[in-house]
This record gives sequence, structure tokens and C-alpha cells, in this order.
Amino acid sequence: MPERRRQRSILLLYALGATAWIVVTSLALPLIDPAHSDAVTWAEVAKGLLFVVLSTLFLKGLLGPKDPEDPRLIEISFTRPVFILAAVVVLVIGVGVLLSDSPATLGMAFIFGALVALMGAFLILLWRERVVGLAHVHQKTRLALEVAEREAVLERERVNVTLRATLHATIDAIQRIVELRDPYTSGHQRRVGELAARVGTRLGMDRDRVEGLRMAGHVHDVGKITCPAEILAKPGALSAPELAIVRLHAEQGYEILKGLAFPWPLAEIVRQHHEHVDGTGYPRGLRGDAILLEAQIVGAASRLVSHLSHRPYRAALDLEGALADLASRRGAFYRDDVVDACVEVVRADPRTFDEP
Repeated sequence: MPERRRQRSILLLYALGATAWIVVTSLALPLIDPAHSDAVTWAEVAKGLLFVVLSTLFLKGLLGPKDPEDPRLIEISFTRPVFILAAVVVLVIGVGVLLSDSPATLGMAFIFGALVALMGAFLILLWRERVVGLAHVHQKTRLALEVAEREAVLERERVNVTLRATLHATIDAIQRIVELRDPYTSGHQRRVGELAARVGTRLGMDRDRVEGLRMAGHVHDVGKITCPAEILAKPGALSAPELAIVRLHAEQGYEILKGLAFPWPLAEIVRQHHEHVDGTGYPRGLRGDAILLEAQIVGAASRLVSHLSHRPYRAALDLEGALADLASRRGAFYRDDVVDACVEVVRADPRTFDEP
């Protein structure tokens, strides 16, 4: 890292400069005080060099963790014993020199005072380098986090797209199975899904909820795969036992779908789409707000679409007849706003029933 290299360069510059200062000033002391012997001079050089080593170690200790990417770079490592010892020795040497009654007191005090000042200057420089380094590290960390977050968002979007495609393929497969079982309802579920989605939009539902409505419409009759084909295709009116068997399809559809992890309550919508607000529906005789709004919409759309299609047991109604039938169930079978929205959608665009 550039910051690390600059800090090492500062430490090296301090060590070399302090060493040169010690040697030069120690050798110059005999010129100031002729009583200095060579032995005393070299002893002072040795003490000065010891000071340089210890102070360099102390400054190095301020650099903190070795990892340049570590955001704790700014922390001062006063807890390291070797650096605590170095700081104590530096202070002891400095105080000892100042209190000494040696003839060299003035010269040594000057030397160590200059070294302490020099160390302070380099300490400030190091501190500035560390602050700049920390800011750089924080900036890099922030950028890395932003990149990682963007990548995570893109990955979630890719997963969601894949999941949605899988869900749609699953629902489409279920829909085709029902249509193969009951050819007379071919396209019925898809048209119910499209109409239900438009009604949901008309009622102010958000896009995700509308999509759930569409999917629920596409599979609302899945339970009919458990009904005997001869009952589904019977050309006349159903007997009471046969009608009871057909009415099981709402509960059977719930049982088929309840174990699948859809992001919408499809199983419960399928279970409730024949419930009526007045309690006369099936399979559980729910009333009013106990019925999901989505189930009400799918039920109303299914009734309207089925009356516009031919069945073995009856002829299809024209559009006005089907709308009149639905309107007659307003407030009894279905909520007023659901019936009104359904009628408005169909009148605004009769192509709602075109094959998608």
C-alpha cells in the first residue's frame, strides 16, 4: 500500500537523521568542552543511538495493525509491552541527562532536546499519514461495500426473475392439465386470470397483488382434475350426488396447491372462490370480510366468463345477459365494488375475453 510505504520511509528518514545528529553533535562536544574524553564521547554516542532505536520502535508502535486494509489503522498500540518499555526508557534517559551534574549536561540536554523535538515532528507527520491512510482505507471499504451491495441486488434480481419464470411455468403446466381433463373449459382459466387481473387493477391493487390474482385465475379450477370426466362432460343437469362431487373441487384445489411455495395465497384463493358474501357459498360457507378479496374477484370473473362459454349442459349467454346475471348477484354473492369493477372493465374493453 502506498500509505504503508510512505510511513516506512518516514521512519527510516527519522532513524537516519537522528543517528546523524547524534554522531555529529557528540563528536562536536569536545570542541565545546575540551575536558571531554574520547571514551565519554563514544558513551554519549552509544546512549544517543539507544535513544534513536527506542524512539524509532516507539514511533513504529504507533502504526497499529500490520494489515493496511484494517480499518483500525488509526488506533495507537500502547498495549504492546515493547513499545511501553521503549517510551519509558526514552523518558528516563532524557530526564537523567537533564538532572545530571556532568560537565556535558548542557551539550547532552541540547542533543536529547533536539531529538525529542525531532521525534515529535516525525510523530505529527506519521499521524497525518495515518489519518490520510485511514481515510483512504475507509473510502476503499465504502466503495467495496457499495460494489458488493450492487452485486447482491443484481443477484437477487436474477434469482427473482428465475423464480418468477419457474412459478409461471408451473402454473401454466397446472392449467394445461386441467384443460386436458375438461376440454370444455379450455382457455377458461386463462381468461378468468386476465379479467381478474384487470379488475384488481381497477380496484387499485399494486402490481404484485395483481400478478397473484392473474396466477390464481389461471389455476382456480385445478381441483377439477379429481372429478370424473363423465360428470364434467355430462350434457344434462347434475344430480345432487354429482353436484356434491363437483363442489369438492375447491377444497381439492386447496389440497393440491397448499404445499407449493407461491408468493401469493393461491391455495386459499382457490379454496374460497365459490364462497359468497351472504354465506350461501361453499365449501365452508364463509361470509363477508372473512372471504379474501382476491377470491371474490376470481369468483365473479369465473362466473362471468363461464356464462359466455358453451357448456354441455347449457348454451352460452351473450355479453349483456352475462353482465345482467353478474349484476343480479351484487351484494349477495359478491361485494358491490367487485361486481361494479368487473362490469366496468368488460364494458370498457370487451376484448378482455380474447384468447391471450
